[in-house]
Amino acid sequence: MKIIVIVGKKNAKKSHLMLELPNKKLIKEIKALMGALRYSEAISNIIRKGRLIKKLAEEEINHAGSDLILTETAAYWNLL
Repeated sequence: MKIIVIVGKKNAKKSHLMLELPNKKLIKEIKALMGALRYSEAISNIIRKGRLIKKLAEEEINHAGSDLILTETAAYWNLL
């Protein structure tokens, strides 16, 4: 599962990271955290346990193929 994580302050420069979750157990754990609206904890676990693919520029987000875009306040699933 590929995830784009967007972290940073609202008016400051944000970081856009593309990470991959290696196993189904971790995917279920992240989905449970998001279901409980604990996005910050989900981001922390993804960064700690996931595998970094690359750092993205803001313009690349629209063209990067991912299953989920996760911020500190919301989650956006790719339905395609």
